[in-house]
Amino acid sequence: MFNIDTFWMRLCNARSIETTPSPHCIKLNLNEVISTKALTLQQGATKPDAPAFAQQLLAIESVQSVFLFQDFITLTRTRICRLATYPC
Repeated sequence: MFNIDTFWMRLCNARSIETTPSPHCIKLNLNEVISTKALTLQQGATKPDAPAFAQQLLAIESVQSVFLFQDFITLTRTRICRLATYPC
């Protein structure tokens, strides 16, 4: 059976998943620092030097943007996510 929590934990090496004040965002807290510089990826904009995992997250249906800094990633959705049962 598909488990969304296990999926996100494996995908991003996340230690926890949080909702945010925005109903359109989800925050993934990681076990390691992934970037010392803030980076935002948006649908439709290309950043060839962006990490592969960030580009993979942006390729998920309904993900509009990926923001990463230090030890967390924030995903912003475009519409209701089919993968999640909680706000993302």
